[in-house]
Amino acid sequence: MKKRLLYDIIERVVWTFVQAFSGVMTGAAVFNWNVPLWQQAAAGGVAAVFSSLKGIAASRLGTLDTASTLPLAIDEPGEK
Repeated sequence: MKKRLLYDIIERVVWTFVQAFSGVMTGAAVFNWNVPLWQQAAAGGVAAVFSSLKGIAASRLGTLDTASTLPLAIDEPGEK
């Protein structure tokens, strides 16, 4: 696995965790859900695991050596 791809997947995993955890935490506060903090963090962790699996699969299915599932044809001309 190339270093750039690895950093791309790691960044996506971290931000997925932050977004999922923040979403559950906000939902719990707004809707008065009685969800312990560890369960909110676990929800973010589960989302992060799926994000990493998707990134690894996409590196082989989408544009090779990237974590994107979009085809290379949509990139700007001359961009690689």
